[in-house]
Amino acid sequence: MAKVLTIICDWLARLLVMLVVVMTLVMLLSLGLQVVLRYAFSVTLPWPDEVALAMFSWSVLLIAPLGIREGFHARLVIVAESLPPRWQIIQQRCVNALCIVLGGVLFWAGGRYTFEAGGLRSAAIGYPLVWLYAALPVSGVLIMIFGAERVIRVDQPETVVKTDV
Repeated sequence: MAKVLTIICDWLARLLVMLVVVMTLVMLLSLGLQVVLRYAFSVTLPWPDEVALAMFSWSVLLIAPLGIREGFHARLVIVAESLPPRWQIIQQRCVNALCIVLGGVLFWAGGRYTFEAGGLRSAAIGYPLVWLYAALPVSGVLIMIFGAERVIRVDQPETVVKTDV
């Protein structure tokens, strides 16, 4: 079971890295276009800001689960490092279980928020805001999946899975 979960998580992590890179490029290109058109040609487009906001929101909420998986999220290690090895593993499992709970809360609350925004549309482009808010429950599910993987493989305390693309 652990091997299957790791294979799935490896694939998901690579996909997320590629998506975040593409979203970051789209965000930077839309903002760059807006700046060039505004200051060089005195033309203001209504949509680049909304595109950049959507890409930024999705990329941040997709990179957060990778932080859980690869361990680059913020954490305090002073207490953990002073514990005996057995207690370090228990402490790490508890922290990872809390990450799973956080992912569940994000999924639940984000899902409700997304559902409540059902008929809303963005001001400039007019796209359904459900597409923007759906990043919350998607991020929650990914945090739960990656948190479960970390609970299973916590016996190697600081094993970091690289997602080089």
